[in-house]
Amino acid sequence: MTAIGGYANPPALREPEGDGHPAVALVASALTGLVALAALVLVVVNRPEWTVWQWYFVVDVADAIVFGTVGYLLLSRSRHGVAWIVAATGLGGALAGLGAQWTELHAQRPDDVPELMQLQMLQNWAWVPGTMALFLVVPWLVRRGPLGPIARAATVVATALVAVLLLLRVTDPWPWPDDDPMMLLAIRHEHWVTVVDKGVPWAYFACAIGGLVTAVAVGRRWLLLRPDERRGFGWLTVAVALMSLSFLPLGLSDGQIDFLPAEFTPLTHLASQLFFPGALLVAVLGQRLWGVRLTVSRTLVWSLLTAALVVGYVGLVALSGLLLPDVENGVEQVAVTALLAAAIGPVRRFVQRRVDHLVYGDSIEPTRVIGRVGRSIGAGGGPRELLEGVLCDLVTALRLRGATIDVTALGSSELGTVTVFDTPSGDGFGAAFSDADDSVDVPLVLDHELVGHLRLWPRVGERIDAQTERSVSALTPLVAVAVRLAATAVELADSRARLASARDQERHALRRELHDGLGPALAGVGYGLRATRNLLASDPAAAGELIDRLAEELDARVADVRSLARELVPPVLLEHGLPAALTELADRQRMTGLAVALDIGSVPPLPPAVATTMYGVAVEALRNVVRHAGASRCEISLGEASPARLRLAISDDGVGVAPGATVGVGTQSMRERAESLGASLTVGPGPAGGTLVEMSLDLASEQVGSR
Repeated sequence: MTAIGGYANPPALREPEGDGHPAVALVASALTGLVALAALVLVVVNRPEWTVWQWYFVVDVADAIVFGTVGYLLLSRSRHGVAWIVAATGLGGALAGLGAQWTELHAQRPDDVPELMQLQMLQNWAWVPGTMALFLVVPWLVRRGPLGPIARAATVVATALVAVLLLLRVTDPWPWPDDDPMMLLAIRHEHWVTVVDKGVPWAYFACAIGGLVTAVAVGRRWLLLRPDERRGFGWLTVAVALMSLSFLPLGLSDGQIDFLPAEFTPLTHLASQLFFPGALLVAVLGQRLWGVRLTVSRTLVWSLLTAALVVGYVGLVALSGLLLPDVENGVEQVAVTALLAAAIGPVRRFVQRRVDHLVYGDSIEPTRVIGRVGRSIGAGGGPRELLEGVLCDLVTALRLRGATIDVTALGSSELGTVTVFDTPSGDGFGAAFSDADDSVDVPLVLDHELVGHLRLWPRVGERIDAQTERSVSALTPLVAVAVRLAATAVELADSRARLASARDQERHALRRELHDGLGPALAGVGYGLRATRNLLASDPAAAGELIDRLAEELDARVADVRSLARELVPPVLLEHGLPAALTELADRQRMTGLAVALDIGSVPPLPPAVATTMYGVAVEALRNVVRHAGASRCEISLGEASPARLRLAISDDGVGVAPGATVGVGTQSMRERAESLGASLTVGPGPAGGTLVEMSLDLASEQVGSR
């Protein structure tokens, strides 16, 4: 697990995913680049006359450059079959281009350059396996999970079509029987000549139709899947359809396509095959497949922009020829070139924005993510809902597998750990969470206090990249504030519940005193007064004695009421302060037979609410001593433990607190009173036995100053 966020010196996050073949991808990419470079060098040497065949060479070299780059990107991060097909397409295009230029070089210098017929023949077949598999096989493989029965059958049929076309190309006996065949695997048979002549166009036609069927299948998936599951399939549908249509002229006779310019087929190949890698990456990134996420923005922008320029150039030239047939062709080309030059800047910015959003999601714009998280904080709901909303926004905006906030650092047992995850494929979350090396731990620090930990899991096969890391760093303070708000809300709710419980207990105690003490006593006085009335006529002396006893009973009950009122808020506390109130409390307790020692030191003037709260703690502690401690002696101590810190302690020589004893209502009430002031309260064994209740209050705290 990797930590970021400034709490420690974080190690570098940029490590390879390890799921692909980086070494093989590098070798394949380097080989493709070297072969393509050699072909381009031969172009400079040959300076060939520009014919339609040179456009096919441009297609081959463009495939080598684009698919070689995309193949490296995929193969270095994934072992999926699509990565191998794309890499093979790039290498096949490079070999075909080299073969074409070697043919041109030998034609110009037959005496100085060896024939190398098998090298020349690469232009006829080297491009076939990869290019044809792109639109016949690859679209079926772009998915999560295993292939279904229909997809498996379609893949088998598509592979068979590619194999048949390749077989026809590599066994073509041309120019036999007039001369020796050029192909190394040529079949010298008259029947096979007929098979090749008729079979190659039919194979192209079948591949084109198969590609259109594949495009329909991809489009159907785009229509039926949920929005979060079909990202990129629309682009892939268009790309497959365009590549399929570009091969359709090769399956038609010359009479059926003679109305098309000779450059139409290679230019449509070029446009569709430059568009396809961009569409493929859109689908792969949109579906979050195979761990491919990083360092693709420039590649994708370049591919899409190149395809857009080629398509725009061909379309504008064709349109100008139709609308302005009398204008010289050179003027058309100059006008189209100027128009494309003016459009390239806006088009590049548009494509860049779309690609960045596709690759990085909202993390490319941290302010947007901050806005989303801020709206979640202000959306209301309970503390857990608050944190879940924040995590949902993080997972969605940063395109993560999942995220967890651990709030145990604040001691919040109710919140604990909050987890949110995103599984668009429906697979379990345990696989992603089992790989701790891919996760990122972010300490949440607020006002130099560790309030929790944010842990992020990238999607399977991915890692947290630099852009996401920057967004997370910007969001960390906001998430820390959300954690503090949630924890404070929980504490406030708990405090309110405890205060309500304490108030209920106090009401019950007051009710008990009134119902069991004062109520029966007053009822007895009422009965005595009735008896006195009956005795007045018959026995005045007995009536007088009864009246005296009733008066004594009333005096006792009045004393009880005064004592109860003093325990709640004694007048002396309001008039003379806390030391005087504790002195009176100690005097009243001595009348019950309990020896109470009082030690009052220097006490600054206290706000009434603070004095009342501390007095309530002392009353409750003495009540526990009388009821539960079995003590004969008690000591009350009040004074400054240190500058600006006040200490109240009540100790006794009773039985003490038994280990594992449950917290009673009285102890809970004392804690609630102390917490309301931000004070600390401890209840435990005294230094000489018995029980010690100690309350420590910071007189400079905000809770005290605001009262």
